[in-house]
Amino acid sequence: MSMKRINPATISFEEIPITVHYLEQPSPTPSVVTLPENVSAVLWSTPRDVHEYRSLYYSVGEKWNWLDRIFMEDEALNEAINNDQTSIYLFQYLGETIGYIELVDLTDAVEIQYFGLFPEHTGKGWGPALLNWVINKAAGYGKPKIQLNTCSLDHPKALQVYKKAGFVEIKQEFPIRKRRIN
Repeated sequence: MSMKRINPATISFEEIPITVHYLEQPSPTPSVVTLPENVSAVLWSTPRDVHEYRSLYYSVGEKWNWLDRIFMEDEALNEAINNDQTSIYLFQYLGETIGYIELVDLTDAVEIQYFGLFPEHTGKGWGPALLNWVINKAAGYGKPKIQLNTCSLDHPKALQVYKKAGFVEIKQEFPIRKRRIN
């Protein structure tokens, strides 16, 4: 799949209340974890281009209303994706990018900032295996816990998958977020 170029000015949206679920789990002991056959995870080296990043982000998140980083100023996005605490791995199937994971090394935790696949690669049963790989990668940071959040705009199975993988919900918030309407 070629990634989608996106111009924020072309996106119509409405602001709606959502539920954000914050989850965490103690870091497990890192172990050997295999990815699905013909799938690899490749570290995206820095500097990362903000326009390429937005294309990746939107290609994964368009269906789930991932819009925060589409509207983020270039300078702020550049800092977020190119700082020393952020690692981005591209999931590839037979050499073609099919999704990504973004990990952020915090003081007392590793945050799974973003995790997803291009829509045509969902439903193949890869999600749990890739999440297991991500959890193992995050555990390798040596922090006491791994944290993430999901919201009511995300894939309807996201919360269930994270809980099945050992994450526990620690709080909810109810902010207003943008939802695409075109």
